[in-house]
Amino acid sequence: MKRIALILLIYGMTIMVSMQCVSQTTDSLVVSTQEATDTFRLADLVGSYREKALAGDAQSQYDLALCYQYGEGVEQDQKKAIEWFNKAASQSHAPAQCALGLCYQYEYGVKKDMRQAMKWYGKSAAQKNPMAQYCLGLCYAYGDGVTRNPRQAVEWYRKAADQNLHLAQLNLGMCYYEGDGVTRNYTQAVEWFQKAAEQGYARAQYNLGHCYYTGKGVKKDPVQAVEWYKKAAGQGYADAQVSLGACYEDGEGVEKDIDKAIEWYQQAARQENQAAQEALEELDATW
Repeated sequence: MKRIALILLIYGMTIMVSMQCVSQTTDSLVVSTQEATDTFRLADLVGSYREKALAGDAQSQYDLALCYQYGEGVEQDQKKAIEWFNKAASQSHAPAQCALGLCYQYEYGVKKDMRQAMKWYGKSAAQKNPMAQYCLGLCYAYGDGVTRNPRQAVEWYRKAADQNLHLAQLNLGMCYYEGDGVTRNYTQAVEWFQKAAEQGYARAQYNLGHCYYTGKGVKKDPVQAVEWYKKAAGQGYADAQVSLGACYEDGEGVEKDIDKAIEWYQQAARQENQAAQEALEELDATW
């Protein structure tokens, strides 16, 4: 049952980008919220951000904006988040500039305005902010706010990928795999998938496994394929769970084990994965 070959490789993200990705450009809020073991301590932390933000500290303005964005220590308020992002961005704080771009693109507290989005992405990217570079790549890839230009998308993905941003590495790999904006090169695709996969990115791990399974860009190796499928499947990635189930069902890269195949199909089916549901139906009819 060769279901694996029917499952397409996928890009790292659709054009939607989570604000959480932007917060990864600074560790301050993430670390601090982890340390805030109770509501009072978190409130004290927000108070500290506010005091420094009012004094004009750009990093604190950005951190306070994130608190309002997610409702951490304060009541969630997208408009106040925008206000503080603006203050930080006006001081050339690159992550805040990128965050503003996302807000304007995806209507977080403001109406969609791609002119503003591109403006702030551009300012942030000019400071070599990898997330902003990646966002510009997405805009050019999908033609959102600009004329679609796959070559420009590749250039922006590459800038971010060279800074080790896993999202950009995966999408750059896909550009090489599909020949979109660049000459098709499976070997290059595998190299970029590998970089993202080694950072633990499930979608890249799945794509890398697929390349080992099909022999595109790398010597065909079902055992390696299974190893990468396992890494992605273990993170709950449904397509990888289906592919891993198929490997167990067919005995490719691993000893045949119908029970394990069913287990992985069931995990994917619980995520409403159609391929997994069909696989279970076929097995039920066969066995």
